[in-house]
Amino acid sequence: MATHNLIDVYLRVIKAFNENDAQTIQQQVAPDVKYVFHGQNLVSGVYYGIDGVREIFYKAKELTGRTASFEPIDVLANDTTVMAWGRFRGARNGNDFEINHAYYYRFDEHGRFIEGHTIPADQHLANQFWS
Repeated sequence: MATHNLIDVYLRVIKAFNENDAQTIQQQVAPDVKYVFHGQNLVSGVYYGIDGVREIFYKAKELTGRTASFEPIDVLANDTTVMAWGRFRGARNGNDFEINHAYYYRFDEHGRFIEGHTIPADQHLANQFWS
């Protein structure tokens, strides 16, 4: 799959996340996907399959009153992988939250996510927000 196509897929998924569109996200996920949200908090963990991706999506959205969003700043790709750096925003328990995150995604030959990682730049701050 061409590099620019993977960036387009990634940006389409981020747009869907920001617009609370779980259906579009699920269409871009391989059945055997593995997703890791790094940290020690309510959303961290390893999630498997389309149901796992659905679970992490709903957790992040519900815990933030559907305010969770991500603004990509830099997106790099090769034929199988996208790495993004950007700004995550959300509100929880009356507190606004902004933090940089790195995201790593690996794709199959059909342009679907087969592996993903959410990596908060400040793990301590992220753990506080999500706990």
